[in-house]
Amino acid sequence: MKRIIVFLLFVSLAGLVIWGVVESRKDAALEAERESPIESPAKIENGVITLNQETFTKAGMTTLQLPKSGGIQIPLSAVIWYDEKAWVYVRKENYNFSRQPVTIISKTLDNFYEISGLQEGSTIVAVGAQLLLSTELGNDIQQGDED
Repeated sequence: MKRIIVFLLFVSLAGLVIWGVVESRKDAALEAERESPIESPAKIENGVITLNQETFTKAGMTTLQLPKSGGIQIPLSAVIWYDEKAWVYVRKENYNFSRQPVTIISKTLDNFYEISGLQEGSTIVAVGAQLLLSTELGNDIQQGDED
């Protein structure tokens, strides 16, 4: 499997250094995923959403690995709001994601949320979390461009 990995380093206006790894899978799935019995774009079981690799890629989803120490700041796009609470999707393995609540501590001037409630070093969905929420709540995933 080929992956595009980008290392990011931000210095906020408050002088905080924020870093992380953004990963976007763009090519063929792992051999095990090709043999996966998942035929639909997504399946939900016990609160875990499993996407197939094609859905992940076509939806333009990206993940972000949180730092292993220090405060946690995440992009605004990673947070979804549901039932008056803030949530993020955490990657469990490959294309398996679960929704976890977070507490918003503050919003930075450079469009990040400082949060608590996630384990340091976790991998979260940075782009595409709303699609996962729609899937979890029973809406169909739209694949491809339908302009």
